[in-house]
Amino acid sequence: MKVTATVAVLTVVLLAVLAVLLNTSYVQNRVMKYATELLAGKLGTKVVVDSVDISVMRRHVALCGLTIEDQQQRQMLQMERLEVKLQLRPLLHRKLKVTEAGISGVDAWIVKPSKDSVANFQFLIDAFKKEKPASAADTTATKGRQLSLDVRRLLLDDVHVKYNDTDMSVEHAEWDADDDDYVAVVSTEGLHFVTDNHKPRKNSGKPHRGFFDPGHLDVTASLRLYIHEMSNDTLVADLSDCHATDSVTGIDIRNLSTRISANRREINLSDLSIQQGNTTLHVADAHIVLPGKDATLSYTTGQIKGHAVLHDIARPFAPVLDKFKVPLNLSLTMAGSAQRIAFNDVVVATDDNLLMVGAHGLITDLNDKEKLKVSFHVKEMNAKRGMAEKIIRQFPVKRLMMKQLNALGTIRYKGDFTVFRKREEFFGVLRTAPGNLNFRFAVDGVRNYVSGRVNTPSFDIAKAMDMKNLGPVVCTADFSIDISKQRTAAMRRQYGGKLPIGSVNAQIEDCSFKKIHFRNLLMNINSNGAIAMGDLTKLGKWRDLYCSFSFTNTDQMQKLKIMKPGIKFHKKVKLPKKSKNK
Repeated sequence: MKVTATVAVLTVVLLAVLAVLLNTSYVQNRVMKYATELLAGKLGTKVVVDSVDISVMRRHVALCGLTIEDQQQRQMLQMERLEVKLQLRPLLHRKLKVTEAGISGVDAWIVKPSKDSVANFQFLIDAFKKEKPASAADTTATKGRQLSLDVRRLLLDDVHVKYNDTDMSVEHAEWDADDDDYVAVVSTEGLHFVTDNHKPRKNSGKPHRGFFDPGHLDVTASLRLYIHEMSNDTLVADLSDCHATDSVTGIDIRNLSTRISANRREINLSDLSIQQGNTTLHVADAHIVLPGKDATLSYTTGQIKGHAVLHDIARPFAPVLDKFKVPLNLSLTMAGSAQRIAFNDVVVATDDNLLMVGAHGLITDLNDKEKLKVSFHVKEMNAKRGMAEKIIRQFPVKRLMMKQLNALGTIRYKGDFTVFRKREEFFGVLRTAPGNLNFRFAVDGVRNYVSGRVNTPSFDIAKAMDMKNLGPVVCTADFSIDISKQRTAAMRRQYGGKLPIGSVNAQIEDCSFKKIHFRNLLMNINSNGAIAMGDLTKLGKWRDLYCSFSFTNTDQMQKLKIMKPGIKFHKKVKLPKKSKNK
């Protein structure tokens, strides 16, 4: 008993002495110097620690002024302070339980010049990489010796990381694992993400292109993540209160929330809501397959519903929509991969249902801008009287022939459109009050012309153009309109006027004028913007009747001027038969 008592007293005394010694700056600095030299030797680089503060009684460790260089003698990590509060008893069971840890004033520089090169921090991973055990018995023994880490609360302040041309900083972030309802709660404030590829912005010198450019981002964000389950390859969490803004690109995500269920192979999202400006979208569910050895990136969504104002995406993606503030309700589903996106069951409508569109579409070759193609089939579009003009007024374009557009009444459209690089093609059928129009036209972004063909089995010109003496026509017309701003501006300066600039060549199969019936007419019109000059020829077996006409205002076509009538005789020709589609 005396021996036992003596050992116990000596143990207590030694522990007390050790505690006292560990609380002295001399011993702490000696320990710090020894540990720093060991770490520097293991890493093969320079490691500096300004000071250390250890308090056994308060179970507190603080490290100040940590600096680590990479193997090219570049400063890789600098930390002002690392502070840890831990529990001693779990150490007896080889478990390091940290009740609270705080890291502040961090500057880290990560360099990885190319995809195939080695990052400058790889030597850290290699230095602490565990060697694989030779046998299963060794594996069991190794697991028994491993020290497990349990961090209950982690605070980050003023952390800055630079990765190649990307900067990321966090003013404040928290990891809290002491919540009764969740495994952990993560929250961040002042998350700042900046990219700079040192190249001109993609919209530089291109005012019609949006500001969004992954190489030039300056995003400030905050978020909260409630983690329900977390293991080596599984995460189940709720994301909420996510806000992100980029004043340059125009990104303004006011709220983003979703349930996340992820593993190494796939991500499932449910109840996804996002608000960009005044636009809100809700995605019932989404499934994403991550790229790997046996899979490529792919994704599908459930129904997407939203209330969209296109003005909200104007600055980042399409400046032409800047004045488009008509609210639209939409519904669709999506599926795709890294190369393509399919849009299914698309329905777009205004709040008052004056406009309704049903369609499906496909975007292909996403990774090659030279081959990128957008194709949509419009199953049905209804625009009631006045709605077409209202939509046109949302765009910064010259509004020509609005009176004639309103005269078409309710417009119904069925057809397709395809967008290539610098070229758009449209074709289909327009059903209007004066009659139906079958059309096909293209917008050539290289030559800056709109050209195409229109034909009709019967179209009431009197209703559309306010020309009471004309009856319904059966015709086919080819047209070409100049949309070059430079060329049209030059013509406007020279001639003035408000007419479209271009030409129309029409073959009129059947029509009437002042109750007089005509067939087989040819008409050519050329406009310089101020005046449109036309030639009209009535074809006959032995002779042709012809005249010229002109007009300066499409709203006053009834004042058309007829000039130079005449007759021309020729050899007998065979005229086309009367169409059965009249």
